[in-house]
Amino acid sequence: MPLQVPYCVAKAGTVTLYEGLRLEERRAKSGVEVTTILPVSVNTPFYDSAPSWLGKRPPAIPPVYHPSAVAKAIVFAAENPRRHIFVGAAAAQLAMLQWLSPALTDRLLTVADQIFVRQERDQADRGESNLYEPRPGQGATTGTSVRFTLRRSHWTRLVGFHPGAARAIGLVAATALGCRIAAPMMQQQGRARRRLPASRLIPRRTARRFVPHNDKRSTPRRT
Repeated sequence: MPLQVPYCVAKAGTVTLYEGLRLEERRAKSGVEVTTILPVSVNTPFYDSAPSWLGKRPPAIPPVYHPSAVAKAIVFAAENPRRHIFVGAAAAQLAMLQWLSPALTDRLLTVADQIFVRQERDQADRGESNLYEPRPGQGATTGTSVRFTLRRSHWTRLVGFHPGAARAIGLVAATALGCRIAAPMMQQQGRARRRLPASRLIPRRTARRFVPHNDKRSTPRRT
């Protein structure tokens, strides 16, 4: 995610930590299950307290979920271990798209600079930071900079909690996306083939044997 690279690096390191920890616990036969919770934007005090060097306070990129949606996923994972649980359909779609085609993901994110425009707002940065010490006042679980949040994810409840359904839907979505991408390419190849001359469409061996009837070389010479 551009403009949030340090934060994304930390999250990527957390995912890698869980992947290694899962294998270590499995080898030790400790019975400890590791589930990685992968939400989209969450309305936490992060956007109010994290230091920013943009000159303005960065907003949360929609869709934004209430922290209770993530808490429900954590409780579910404690009772029903899963490898990954995506909170919100957008998180799963972005992960699938990144897996299918990183280059296409980059192009979609940078169309009309949307990924940059969505991270701009008019609120000036007044030096808020909890990097070295907590901010004064009582703690909070929700932020104050987001006007609208989603308290639940129907996609997570119906699909994210069930890996079999998620894989089936992912396979169908990947197939549909692949067909949609491949169709214009096949049409373009068909148009290019129709523009080729007839001699290029006939195989070489057949082309050598083919002689037009009106060709003088095809009629025997009279003696």
